[in-house]
Amino acid sequence: MQESQSKPKLFFEVRNISKSFLGTQALKNVSLSVRAGQVHAVIGENGAGKSTLMNIISGKMQPDSGELLRDGKALNFRSPQDAHRAGIAMAPQELSLCPHLSVAENIVLGNQIGSIAINSKATQRLAEEHLAEIDDRIDPRRKVGELSAAAQQLVQITRATATHADILIFDEPTASLTDREAKSLFAFISRFRERGGAIFYISHRLDEILDYGDRISVLRDGAYITELDPRQTNKDEMVRHMAGRQFNRSELRSLVAGSQVGETVLKVQGLTRKREFESVSFELRRGEVLGVSGLIGSGRTEVAKCLFGLNPADAGQVFIDGRKMVFRGPADAIKNGLVYLPEERKKEGIFPLLSVRENLCIAAFEQFKRFLGLDRRRMVDRTRENIRRIGIKTPGSEAPIKNLSGGNQQKVIIARWLLKKCRTLILDEPTRGIDVRAKFEIQSFLRELTKEGLSIIYISSEMEEVLEVSDRIMVMHLGQVKGFVAADQATQEELLGVAMSLKEDLHRLFVKPITKKLTFVYIPKLAHPWYDEVRVGIEYGIEEVKKEGIEVEYLWDAPAQADVDRENMKIEAAISRQPDGLCVAVLDQVRNGQLLEQALQAKINVLTFNAFAGAKFPFVGRHDDVADGYDLAKYLAEAMDGKGKIAILSGSPTAPEHAGRVEGFKRALRDCGDFEIVFEEPDNDDLAQAVSLTEQALQAHPDLNGILCSNASNPVGAARAVKNAGKAGKILIAGMDNLSETLEFVKQGVILVTKVQRQWDIGYWSVRYLVAMNKGLTIPRDHDTGASMITAETLK
Repeated sequence: MQESQSKPKLFFEVRNISKSFLGTQALKNVSLSVRAGQVHAVIGENGAGKSTLMNIISGKMQPDSGELLRDGKALNFRSPQDAHRAGIAMAPQELSLCPHLSVAENIVLGNQIGSIAINSKATQRLAEEHLAEIDDRIDPRRKVGELSAAAQQLVQITRATATHADILIFDEPTASLTDREAKSLFAFISRFRERGGAIFYISHRLDEILDYGDRISVLRDGAYITELDPRQTNKDEMVRHMAGRQFNRSELRSLVAGSQVGETVLKVQGLTRKREFESVSFELRRGEVLGVSGLIGSGRTEVAKCLFGLNPADAGQVFIDGRKMVFRGPADAIKNGLVYLPEERKKEGIFPLLSVRENLCIAAFEQFKRFLGLDRRRMVDRTRENIRRIGIKTPGSEAPIKNLSGGNQQKVIIARWLLKKCRTLILDEPTRGIDVRAKFEIQSFLRELTKEGLSIIYISSEMEEVLEVSDRIMVMHLGQVKGFVAADQATQEELLGVAMSLKEDLHRLFVKPITKKLTFVYIPKLAHPWYDEVRVGIEYGIEEVKKEGIEVEYLWDAPAQADVDRENMKIEAAISRQPDGLCVAVLDQVRNGQLLEQALQAKINVLTFNAFAGAKFPFVGRHDDVADGYDLAKYLAEAMDGKGKIAILSGSPTAPEHAGRVEGFKRALRDCGDFEIVFEEPDNDDLAQAVSLTEQALQAHPDLNGILCSNASNPVGAARAVKNAGKAGKILIAGMDNLSETLEFVKQGVILVTKVQRQWDIGYWSVRYLVAMNKGLTIPRDHDTGASMITAETLK
């Protein structure tokens, strides 16, 4: 990156900062600076002092000595609020969100709008604006506790950016993010730099530092070591400065080379859990490290949790030492010597308020029982033995485990289960967020343990790490085992190639690998303005593809009405043409699905869009229909103060997405107040019928308060009828999608809210995925193009 020239003067400076805890020197006279438009990366091992320094800069801690200066003026922070007022905000590594509050409430917590009472709508708008900068696919109304760890991390980052700070601190921001989410974050960082903002960036992912940093400062044992130029350094040099020595793969491989594996201790046959993984089979031998590699979403963690008894299997068998096992829960697995160390170490692995001693001994309290209570002295002795054996860096056995670095916390958890005498250890991302030295120490210790007969399943998304520590590697992709490779002969490219192999499953087999010409047929479920917008995205995608040298021919073949028989006739005609690809907006999963199976048998790539056809077919659109319906009905319920009479226009009776939305409507109405559904009829995606049905509902129920609409046609029909009856604004309407007339009614206040799918994106990505399929490339099973709520206020 090139440093911005918008503010050449010094922006922020740390001078001679020192800090100690209980006699341990955490920072020793550290000095750093950052300028406007600059990303200053701070690297070092766990315990090097990075987070302590950032906590001082963000006002969470006060230094023992030294000073902070902004534009040459000294600062004195007593709290994070003082730092915010000085334009500094931090997104810490550990999540600090309120799970029972919404995403929007978490983002603006402490900055809500309103003098006497909180202005909820204005606060929501503010949160949405900031969320759009990071990831606009996160619904601001959802409770944070319902989100994935990655989405929660993005919310925490958004909270920091929402303070309007011009100095941001990111501490391991991508530790739980997918590549796509990380790219969104780095896009924001680029925009933030261009606006003149400054960033302190901490990460153990050295590739990120080299790609996005302008300067690199190295800390070691609380002291400043050196500054590196990312354009002139490399990972080896960075590691050498961080650790004071070089670590390399050959050292670990030498330990692996001396290992001796024995008999089979764990055998898994056909293990299946619906929608997560299927027919997983493998064997683990005594003294072996079986690496498990695969991209995020491959099913690795799900298999581990199922083996440990956290989630039940739908099919398959598990044998330990030849005996068939049925685990009713983790306690059964532990009794049989099988233990799982979770990916979310701080959330699911440790007891943060307890001491190192208590965390280490907690699974083996039966060993320390005496007549009254526990033998504390013996617990202390065993804890100290393990501290020495594993090399746990801690002020003592009674120190709270939350004060230890991530690597040392992980060592304590491993020691816990060794004390319990486990025989099979399942490790899920065991070195995530851990520095290079601690990673090497843990991996070396694990290899030494295999010589004592311990068997290990080692799960990691870092292919290099799996190659370093494993004897064999099981490669997973999309819930299936794709193959096994010997680690000593494998490369990262080979692992990726096995994961993406196209040999086994017809439903994931991309045939006709061509690069010069592509022919395909689009079959929307009816001729409708909604699909006209999809078509715009398709034709834009085609023009892009043509620039890449690929000739494209396509047929847009929409039935006049939403009718399953007519749609099936179109599908049959398309199969007879033998195109390279076939795209279908499915009306009936079962009946259409049977024909789509025939298309696969005829070696035609099948893609479904807008309407979901099942997990076996790649999908572009949105199929969280129940959630969409719930969101709409909840919004309407709140606007109606939790009571009233509701009419539902349920769309097409054969469209699964409409049925899902109606189910969501009804759930929300039950949850959000006292509502009576007095009218419910399908309009069959017909605008004239939607007008007629609404007129019938108004005539039968003059006291009607609200209308919920499940498709693109019926909110327009409902709005026309309500406006003609002179009840615009009195009867509240909530509907789907963004036809031009829909948006006009929203502007007028006739329609209260509409939830919008991005039709253009659906069309564009359908073309992109068809090209990928016909080049023999893998694509996501699902591509959720997202949806957002549109009101008169958001349109402004």
